Amino acid sequence: MVKKFTTDELTKLKDIANKYLEVQDRLGGLEIQKAMIEKQRVSILSELEVLQKSEDELGLQLKEKYGEGTIDIEKGEFTPRS
Repeated sequence: MVKKFTTDELTKLKDIANKYLEVQDRLGGLEIQKAMIEKQRVSILSELEVLQKSEDELGLQLKEKYGEGTIDIEKGEFTPRS
């Protein structure tokens, strides 16, 4: 014999099912954002790698020209190592 849920029970069951769908939707949205952030992260790390390579190349050029020492970027000065 089939038994019917009360209106209150059915409402609660449907409410829980709808909340599960909302949570799944929000979780899916977060996963999409996470993927987009990871893509941006990879791009930024690539930029960092290029920047570090440029820094290394400039450092070698300046070392060849001025020798070992310290650089004061604010003053635009190079102090040779004694």
